[in-house]
Amino acid sequence: MASPLFPPSPSSAPSPAPLPAPAHNKRKLSPSPASSPAPSEVVPSTTTTAATTTEVPRWAQQPTFVPSPFPGEEGFFQTTDVPFFKHGFRYYPCHPSPLAPNAFLTLETYPPTTRFSFLDRSPFIRITPDGLSITTDKGFRSARCNVPLRSGSWYFEYIIDRGGGDRPPSSTTSSAGDGAHVRVGIARREAPLNAPCGFDGYSYGVRDATGQAVHLGRPRKYGERGFGTGDVVGVLLELPEMREPVEGDRDDPARLVRKRIPIRYKGQLYFESAEYSVSREMQTLQDTGRLSPPSSPSKPAPPPAPRRAAAPSAPPTRTAPPPRPIPRLPNSRLTFFLNGAPLPPPPSSSSHTTSSTSHTTSRTDPSHPVPSSRPGAEPAFEDLLDFLPLRRAPRPKGKRVLKQEDEIREAREHYHDDGTAGYYPFVSVYGGGRVTLNPGPDFRFPLPKKEEEEEGRGWRPLCERYDEFRAEQLRADRMDEHAASLLAHIDSASHTLSHPQPEPKKPKKSSSRNKDRSKSGTPVPSPLPVAGLATAPAAAAAASPAGEEASDAEGEPDWEDGVGVFAALGVGVGGVGGAGEVRELGEQE
Repeated sequence: MASPLFPPSPSSAPSPAPLPAPAHNKRKLSPSPASSPAPSEVVPSTTTTAATTTEVPRWAQQPTFVPSPFPGEEGFFQTTDVPFFKHGFRYYPCHPSPLAPNAFLTLETYPPTTRFSFLDRSPFIRITPDGLSITTDKGFRSARCNVPLRSGSWYFEYIIDRGGGDRPPSSTTSSAGDGAHVRVGIARREAPLNAPCGFDGYSYGVRDATGQAVHLGRPRKYGERGFGTGDVVGVLLELPEMREPVEGDRDDPARLVRKRIPIRYKGQLYFESAEYSVSREMQTLQDTGRLSPPSSPSKPAPPPAPRRAAAPSAPPTRTAPPPRPIPRLPNSRLTFFLNGAPLPPPPSSSSHTTSSTSHTTSRTDPSHPVPSSRPGAEPAFEDLLDFLPLRRAPRPKGKRVLKQEDEIREAREHYHDDGTAGYYPFVSVYGGGRVTLNPGPDFRFPLPKKEEEEEGRGWRPLCERYDEFRAEQLRADRMDEHAASLLAHIDSASHTLSHPQPEPKKPKKSSSRNKDRSKSGTPVPSPLPVAGLATAPAAAAAASPAGEEASDAEGEPDWEDGVGVFAALGVGVGGVGGAGEVRELGEQE
């Protein structure tokens, strides 16, 4: 039976050969034994594509699992040799594309299931090798799952292994005096990992001690009682369908734009991408509960001051741009269940939305509602904040002179969807608290489905999201691969145009020796044809569409056609698309 620590080898190849160590890494990798290799010596399985002999890794390099030094935490590990998400950057394993130069594809991390991420968690979180259970001995530390929820209805469970104030058996934890506590819910990418769930506007959660719902750092009554060790908290998240980006609007946050570069970290390639920054509007919303500070009552205007001599004009002060509206997701709901039953709503409250609703707008069409919550289940939150980044502030007109730090900051800012924006299952543990994620499909307390939902239109288990999200990433990778291959052909054509081949020299007169050879019947070698400008008309005519001429009367190619450059130079676009696709892509740009 395969160990959850290490990925299984493919059936075709019993044990792949170890890869050579990078040039900068002094430690050499030795062949791993077949039984239980050490984590630092694990070599990912590889597959060979049909179009090339390049071996493509099946799995990313596994982290090194270090057993927890604290008693009572058997089975929990600290991980090393992997980059954590911090300092405003995120990291995803990748590998070079075997089909296009300068293109890279995302790589899976074993085990390939919905679980807590090995990278997107606090370094103080200890995790099991299957990625389903977490704990800590510090204050509130958090971890996110490895899949975002962007649309549809999803259900999953949090199993509270220790919480509700129970004291852990070990007294070495720094927060043992307060007991073990947990907070469970959902969060966006901007939510901090060293803070509890519900700390700001980027996360929604519920407390174990009181059953209160927490958002923007403000708890409010939701359940009649809390929960603790042995309880199961079910989470039902209902989101509307995502809208399509507005055509021609380059600043639309719904546009798919992926800003990332490949880097190498301890022998493994990773995509490094900038994290979404915390917006000024969200900070104001967390501090005051509203987008803009309350306006003060009107006061009588002071009398005009006597006119004085004009003072030397001071440099104009830089005023802050007006606050941007924070969109909401209409008909979105977040509902919590305790051991299969809905958490009782407070009897004196009829609405459970936050107090800040006047400054928000909707990004989707309300005519497409999501499925309603379960009968008798009161949602903890409705009309959640949109998970897409805020729209870029209007840029001032005219030429701007930016400092170097301003240019770096603007280059790092990300104002578009990169395919990973969404709400992630999010858990915070405190002082020895333990939580296990149950993504399904075998739930301890499954929700009953309505008759109209039996056909697949109701809620779905969280485990089904992994393959769906993986397919979305692969589709975006293929688009990047296509663009990289096209750019390589364009660069090749530009290089050929800037460095034209010299005209062929005239053949020299036959010497007496060649005459003798021709008389004797020996063939005289003719000069080789030179590819390039000499064969341009023929290549252009062969590549032109039917019924059209690719050259004019003088035999020169039609350079305005957009395809004549490739045709005249003999540069094809095989494997990427025909000449028509190249022209259509150029028109769109």
